[in-house]
Amino acid sequence: MKKKLFSKLLFIGITLSLINLNLHAQTFTFDTATDTEGWVKNYATSDPVQATESGNGVLSFDGAGKNVTLKRNVTAGSGIDATTNKYLKIIIKNTSTANKMRLGYEQGPGSGAYSWTAFKDITAADTDYNTYYISIGTNANWDGEELNLQLQFRLDNAADAVSGTFYIDELSFFAPVTTYNGILQNPGFDDVPGDFGPYSSDNKTYMTTSASAEETHNSSSQSFNIAFNAPNYANATTNYEVVNFYNAYRPDVGPFAIGDNPVMKTGIYVKYINNEVGAPASKDIRIQGMWVLTDGANPPAYRGVGVTKTLQNGGDWTLFEFERTETTAAFDNSFFRFALFIDDGASSMELGDNLYIDSMTSCMDCPTLGTENLKKDDASIVLYPNPAQNILNISSKNKTVSKVEIYSILGSKVLEIKNQNSINISQLNRGIYISKIYDNNNAVSTKRFIKK
Repeated sequence: MKKKLFSKLLFIGITLSLINLNLHAQTFTFDTATDTEGWVKNYATSDPVQATESGNGVLSFDGAGKNVTLKRNVTAGSGIDATTNKYLKIIIKNTSTANKMRLGYEQGPGSGAYSWTAFKDITAADTDYNTYYISIGTNANWDGEELNLQLQFRLDNAADAVSGTFYIDELSFFAPVTTYNGILQNPGFDDVPGDFGPYSSDNKTYMTTSASAEETHNSSSQSFNIAFNAPNYANATTNYEVVNFYNAYRPDVGPFAIGDNPVMKTGIYVKYINNEVGAPASKDIRIQGMWVLTDGANPPAYRGVGVTKTLQNGGDWTLFEFERTETTAAFDNSFFRFALFIDDGASSMELGDNLYIDSMTSCMDCPTLGTENLKKDDASIVLYPNPAQNILNISSKNKTVSKVEIYSILGSKVLEIKNQNSINISQLNRGIYISKIYDNNNAVSTKRFIKK
């Protein structure tokens, strides 16, 4: 099914073989006119209808209360193979006010008793489609092929009514797997709104966070800026400040059992600038990378790795790499956030300090992050359209393109073309790629593009 909008949550290395769609209605695409594929309203919602949105078949409905809930009651032979398929993939554009989602399932066919997964954070008032994964975990009630389902949306405060429209592009149930090659988050912060709604700096008056076009890495259009208007350590109640990354940069992975020992890797590029008179020429910056691991049932497990580097004021972008092998926690999902240490040693932030963060990647059990600093660029070479869906064109003034190599952001070469200025990329998965473009003198330029 053609998806025309690019999701903020980008998943690299998850192949189609991970999704088992060959048993009774394991996926719902809503491509057939007027067919809601058995999903009807249950509570606090308008009647769902099959519609076309941005060229895609979708299930559309409006929130109209506190717990907006759809249901799908099955008849013989039409249920989900819930013994095997314990994971739900949902592609949704949520233009409503809801910021939570969960899946309910009947405890045995006809029992009338429902269990619920843990709430999943979702982006409210969205302008694009996002992909989310819900894990059912090991609950023994999730079994049998005659499974009645409920899908619920709500606000943090369950007392408040939800308003606005939902567009579900796809619902897919699939079996658990044990290996994911890599999970990539938007490395450019390009599609994050200027107010940075998914992020916070714990409401500190001396510390602000925003999207910024002032300093960018690797041809991004904007980065993430942390700015200080006072000595941070003199105002803080602790010796660090957490910058929370919620939905837009949350890599869902797993499941991983104790003993799987997955290697968690995250990389971010950081730049330090202070233009105030008397500002230091360099500064030691200590960042605590933190993974939050959840399994849908137990309290989250927090895993941190601290990295300290000396950054030059106005110098180059510097790569901070965080790596940890998890040996003691079982988890279905993981998201990454970081904390900036602000004591009077490393990271003694002061008036005028600005940290810019860009090119963030995360992966599990991958050989490399592929976050090498590809700086070399040539303004005379242009890729278009960007994003591209089927054909990527190269415009090169006074140069002949001899070869083009295309790499995933994790560093794997996925395509090579010689002596062509138009490249068919329709076979590539949606995501962000790096192209290395060679001219007839064998010089190389690196360009980033989005496959939608």
